[in-house]
Amino acid sequence: MEFNKPAPLKMTGNLSQNFKFFKQQIEIYMTATETDEKSKTIQVARLLNLMGTDALKVYSKTNEIKSHYKFCTSKQNDENFDVYLTRLKELVKPFNFGTLENKLLKAQIVLGIRCRDTLERLLREDMTLDQVVAFCQSVEAAEKNCKELESKSEVHHIAKQTPAAVSKQKTTINNCTRCGKTHLINKCFTFGKICNKCKRMNHFSNLYSETGSNDEDLVISINQVEIKETDSKKWSQDGFHQIQLEKESSNYCTFSSPFGCYRFLRAPFGLSSIPEIFQKPTHKYFGDIENVIVYFDDILCATNLGKKWIKLFKYLGLLFPKDGMKPDDNRITAIKELKIPSNKKELQQILGVINYLRVRQFIPNLSELSSPFRELMKNNVLWQWTNKDTGILEKIKTLIAETSALNNFDMIKQITVQCDNSQNALGCCLWQDNKSVAFASRSLISTEINYAQIEKNYYQ
Repeated sequence: MEFNKPAPLKMTGNLSQNFKFFKQQIEIYMTATETDEKSKTIQVARLLNLMGTDALKVYSKTNEIKSHYKFCTSKQNDENFDVYLTRLKELVKPFNFGTLENKLLKAQIVLGIRCRDTLERLLREDMTLDQVVAFCQSVEAAEKNCKELESKSEVHHIAKQTPAAVSKQKTTINNCTRCGKTHLINKCFTFGKICNKCKRMNHFSNLYSETGSNDEDLVISINQVEIKETDSKKWSQDGFHQIQLEKESSNYCTFSSPFGCYRFLRAPFGLSSIPEIFQKPTHKYFGDIENVIVYFDDILCATNLGKKWIKLFKYLGLLFPKDGMKPDDNRITAIKELKIPSNKKELQQILGVINYLRVRQFIPNLSELSSPFRELMKNNVLWQWTNKDTGILEKIKTLIAETSALNNFDMIKQITVQCDNSQNALGCCLWQDNKSVAFASRSLISTEINYAQIEKNYYQ
């Protein structure tokens, strides 16, 4: 059955009205000829056939612009470089650019490459298309090799223990850190016994130095050691490199270089867990030696070959004369040279320096003195540094510079603790033989400041 074909789309006059009329005719024709029930390919072919020569030329030109746009906006996604290159070649092939084709391919590779480091390298150097392709392929191959190397490293995880697994755990402790023997858990031979060396409980003197000791415990220990003229402080050069890594750990320490991938065979610097691991062997080999104090890579040795006291020695940032301790002169100089802060961040840095350089224990009521600074650092307080604040800062510097040596702590002598509180802070002093051993203070939080004075006395 024959049907009247629609007239071609007119490309002159009112194009909008012409298109509406042409669309209406096409829809009627497609329905009448049952073309709308056929495949999309046939529908498109009949539409292009019916629209006429003028409209077909406009359509072909528009389609070419879209193809150009698609080529110029092509980016490398998760595909590898060879797939990306093939896709670009397929997009540029219909354009028949001739001698310009290689230049366009090169430009689009540079603009669409996924790796930023590769992009920067390609922009720096003038390469041909073949050189660009070879370079991108080599970079991708190197990245693939690195990923394969990393995938071979065994990944450890901590699994949740079931009751059955817990029941199979060992019930004994080998090489106990308190007594050095093997015994049941919670059945150490030192429980309730006093150390002959430090007079503390629950450990033997031959295992006095513990891995978990902090620097304050070591300062007390140092004060118990007789420091003679031949004393010395030794430092392990590149101490972490003396720890050999197991194969699994070594794989985790793999790094890339222009010459390939390499891995550390010994512990590198920068790993967060290495200091504690390094301290274990130092305590194992040196911690049970009499008159030896170990703190990470600082090893203090005391001997008794002479009768003369050494005038002064430095350890852990503190100076230890015969009868006490005081801050290192270099640290005092660093604090005296602190400049007046211009904002809250600089003020916070000043307070951090005072805390880090370990001078708090030499200054009584330091928290009370610095309470205006903490008030100034609150978020809802506008920054305004006044002459009064400058005077407080200079007073703190003066107290630190003129501080006297604290007396050595003696575990046998009687202890006196003197406490006091104010509206904003708490303070105390440790005394022995009417001599100051240490000062301590802390500021009160906003809730504590609102407590009644009698309630603040409970902190003492």
